[in-house]
Amino acid sequence: TKAFSQIPVTDATQASINQAGWEESLAKAASQIEVLGKSRDILKQSVDLYAKVNTALQNSRIVISVIDRQVKIVKFCSQEFSRTDFSNPKMFAKYSAKLSEILEEGQNIFSMAKMILTPSVQMTDGERIQMLNDLNKQTKECYSKLQNSKHRFDTFNSAMRRVKR
Repeated sequence: TKAFSQIPVTDATQASINQAGWEESLAKAASQIEVLGKSRDILKQSVDLYAKVNTALQNSRIVISVIDRQVKIVKFCSQEFSRTDFSNPKMFAKYSAKLSEILEEGQNIFSMAKMILTPSVQMTDGERIQMLNDLNKQTKECYSKLQNSKHRFDTFNSAMRRVKR
């Protein structure tokens, strides 16, 4: 019997493109970790403020909803940033950048909520609740953007895997 062996062939150009993609992905990941850290700090400060605010506002479902949704947004982004099942590093870098953008938008919304809940801000409880209502809608939109971005990326990623087979 004759035995045949096959020598693996590597494409130097493709290997260098992949390496560049990985370097870019690692750089993005470092910046995303920083964004997640800032989000964690904002959440912690907000929980502390929540404990100091009027009990009528504390019991408001809107406040709880805004805080819970922000926690969901941070968890969602954290999970997505750590994905390894992507087939195209450049597309994952674009997806990660979009998630970072949405996460920063969520941070801005949450900073506004934090300001509204600060006892030193001169507002009535009714005004606070109205503004929190608006922020609640914005956090819903923010979370929806994350889900839509994930759906688009998953669709693209699946298509790329099928093409590579």
